Amino acid sequence: VSQYCFATCSYRERKFEPTEMMPLEGYTIDYAEPDNGLIMHDGKYFFKAVREGDVVTFATNEENERHSWVQALYRATGQSHKPTPPITQINKSNSTSGQKDLSG
Repeated sequence: VSQYCFATCSYRERKFEPTEMMPLEGYTIDYAEPDNGLIMHDGKYFFKAVREGDVVTFATNEENERHSWVQALYRATGQSHKPTPPITQINKSNSTSGQKDLSG
């Protein structure tokens, strides 16, 4: 567990003080399935913070950005569950295209 207190903050343009702050203590970070309500707002890749029934969903535009956030927040929370990225369609097609059919 970290000796620091981590929080996610929401800032508005040209403001130096956060408009919202969420301490991460007690949250578990993990990857999340796409949320149709958020996809319309440019979010394509999702992850979530869960604590005792409270779920906060975050979105990024790029998959590698989501992975970076999940790994950083996972380390910051000190949680025991290690998040594993979901298998994407691209990963599935790449892994199956390299296999040979040995049945015939």
